[in-house]
Amino acid sequence: MAEEAVRVASRADRRIALVATVRSTVGPSRRLVERASRALSENVVVRERLVDGALDVLMKEGDRAKHNRLVMDEIRRAERDADVIVLAQGSMIALLPELKDVSVPVLTSPRLGIERIKSIVDGAAFAPL
Repeated sequence: MAEEAVRVASRADRRIALVATVRSTVGPSRRLVERASRALSENVVVRERLVDGALDVLMKEGDRAKHNRLVMDEIRRAERDADVIVLAQGSMIALLPELKDVSVPVLTSPRLGIERIKSIVDGAAFAPL
């Protein structure tokens, strides 16, 4: 996901929005994107966008609709000044049905992780048992 975000951003104005609902994932997610940027020799600008309180709405109040609305509001703000949006938690894949109208690519780790694993498996030569 981080590599794809850097590739997409490097073809545009190099702006990546990192949207998170958990403060503790912001730093590690940012560092992951920055490592990918260095590995690909691309310069990007990562803007952190924490949707503070959204996780509490989901976990404590059990209000998925309100959680999704809070996160989507931040994604809508992010799309105005980002070339690509990275969703910091894999659990945010639940928003996929709501992301169809977003004008910039929105990347999630579960789908891209599976695609990476598939490409590795497809290219691997396995010895018979």
